[in-house]
Amino acid sequence: MTDITPPPELVKSWVSDCLKSTFEEVFINIARWGADQQLELDAEWLDQNGLDRPHLQITPTGKALTEAMRSRPLGLSQGAMEALDELYDIAGVPLATVRRIRRAIERLRELEASA
Repeated sequence: MTDITPPPELVKSWVSDCLKSTFEEVFINIARWGADQQLELDAEWLDQNGLDRPHLQITPTGKALTEAMRSRPLGLSQGAMEALDELYDIAGVPLATVRRIRRAIERLRELEASA
């Protein structure tokens, strides 16, 4: 998930703006800032996954964009699978060991789903 958090200086600026403007004006500016940040991230995502790529990683849709921008943290089994891939790629864990652990993780995932 992408974290859009304003820098402390900007927050202080908004607080001082509350003394000079109406709360409505300040809240509109805050919402506009957040929307601008999200738009920038959306544009970056589209550049990486857009239709002009020779080989699409995904089909760019509104749903895919939403999932990319508001993704959920990895589940335990998915995180374990990714860590396993890294162990194979980086640490050189033997492929047979990786396959055995992968089968165990997949079986645990099945058991979790049936519980």
